Amino acid sequence: MRVKILEDRLSDMDPEAGHLYVQHKDDTLTVPDTLGTKWVGHGWAEDVDGVVPTGSRIVVGATVRPDSVDSPQEA
Repeated sequence: MRVKILEDRLSDMDPEAGHLYVQHKDDTLTVPDTLGTKWVGHGWAEDVDGVVPTGSRIVVGATVRPDSVDSPQEA
């Protein structure tokens, strides 16, 4: 499946092939159908041929970790 990456950065392992993909926004590449279908379903990529509809990208349970927990002291 040919996909175009929609995320700023996408890093994912293909468990069937044992291949790590590290891609960036607008990269277009061919990946195995199962992996491409997963990415497109999550809204991380789009199917270049338009066969698989692009899912909605939903962030659930995201955790934001600050660089520091220190707060500036006022004088």
